[in-house]
Amino acid sequence: MQFNHFSKLKFIYILALTSLFLLASTPLMSQDKASLPLGNRTKYNFNPDWKFIQENPGDVQGSDYDDSSWATVNCPHTFNDIDTFDDFIEGNHVGESNQWRGTVWYRKHFKLPASDSTKKVFIEFESVRQIADVYINGHYLGTNKTGFIPFGYDLTPYIKFGSESNVIAVRANNDRGDDFRNNGPLVWNHEHWHPTHGGIYRNVFLHVMDPLHITLPLYDNLQTVGTYVYAENVSESSADVTVNAEVVNEHLLAKNVTFEAHIIDNDGVIVKTTNAQKSIEAGEKYTFSTTTSVSNPNRWYTRHPYMYKVVTVLKTGETVVDSYETPLGIRSFDFNKDTGFWINGEYQKLHGWGQKPTNSWAGLGAALPDWLRDFTFRMMDEAGGNFIRWGHCAGSPADIAMGDKYGFVTLMPGISGEGSNSGETWELRAAGFRDMVVYYRNHPSIFIWEGGNWAETAVNFEDLTAAINTYDPHGKRLLGNRRAEVKPESRDYVSP
Repeated sequence: MQFNHFSKLKFIYILALTSLFLLASTPLMSQDKASLPLGNRTKYNFNPDWKFIQENPGDVQGSDYDDSSWATVNCPHTFNDIDTFDDFIEGNHVGESNQWRGTVWYRKHFKLPASDSTKKVFIEFESVRQIADVYINGHYLGTNKTGFIPFGYDLTPYIKFGSESNVIAVRANNDRGDDFRNNGPLVWNHEHWHPTHGGIYRNVFLHVMDPLHITLPLYDNLQTVGTYVYAENVSESSADVTVNAEVVNEHLLAKNVTFEAHIIDNDGVIVKTTNAQKSIEAGEKYTFSTTTSVSNPNRWYTRHPYMYKVVTVLKTGETVVDSYETPLGIRSFDFNKDTGFWINGEYQKLHGWGQKPTNSWAGLGAALPDWLRDFTFRMMDEAGGNFIRWGHCAGSPADIAMGDKYGFVTLMPGISGEGSNSGETWELRAAGFRDMVVYYRNHPSIFIWEGGNWAETAVNFEDLTAAINTYDPHGKRLLGNRRAEVKPESRDYVSP
């Protein structure tokens, strides 16, 4: 059989995707979990079997609405998977404007066993574009407008258990203004920056857990921060690792709790365990904190991105009621204006890409499965890259995890375009930046928080630094803004 050059490339592309799919579908044995019970927490993949309609038929959030005629889709999903690639883009940084925009609906039916009726139930959306109104069994839960930052809701008050079915409904809208500089309040939602791919285009998870649990890092709506793990006094011979875990007791009675933090290396070996005890009152939120020294740590380099994990466990008596896993990379670094970037005392030249958070592939748009994100990073790694700037909105959770895995120094923004940095726009940006820091602060690949794509006022910088000082006080990361020097009022926040 004869192949022309294009056919060969197409064949190799399909073969690569098929191989990656098979690898991603193969279950892997986890050594470190064998001796660590998981407790009462279950994390469900909530991506399959959503009903979808690409129109706005009105109020269809109720449990009894008949959606049988709607299409069935799996998340990640975008309704712009095809129309972004059917025209040539316009020049002069305009992008492709001929995309479908408007309001659509998603609905998902699900049941939970009666044995879960005493547990807490939360839903996590890694992102929805651009505006998401979320309902459970007809009850309005809230709205998220960031488009790129994970968010979640407590479903517990409205959930049915046993034989009764539940319906989660999402109304999504990806509209935008005609001009990217006159597009308030969502100035970042414009094809000038990245295609306006609408839909539930990242993963969805359902978390079921004991009323006594380690919280999720989903500040938006839940106002919880999860775990915070960091290393200090890092050297070749030792590193001090601190583990903070926010715990809430939603039982009706106080609980005597034993907290354990297990530091596990890349071979699945527990290298250190710390513990603490506390009586937590009913309704109380408490943060456990332990610190220990790890001898001869394997440090995280761009050339050798060694990853540990921390498994935090809650016990009442000898019973494990909850556990949670957090990534850990042990490293120290310095950005020196005269000599460049140093990691663990070793000079490293940085070279890489400015990557859009839509990160789209033909036929899929921005709705990428995690294995394809891994494939993208593998190609960048093989090309010799070690740096990535997500512009001007946050990359996905899988993208940041791939940065950890492949050793990419990452510059991580919240949500930004250009234009207004006041009023509702700034309120959304400041809140989104805070939520982003809470969610991603445990990832060693993030070295710089990006405040925005343009200069900010002194008040804006104070809001951003306050979020970092509150939620990442020990990360030692930089804060940067593109073109930060163009506003005189920013001078006190720009390094010489």
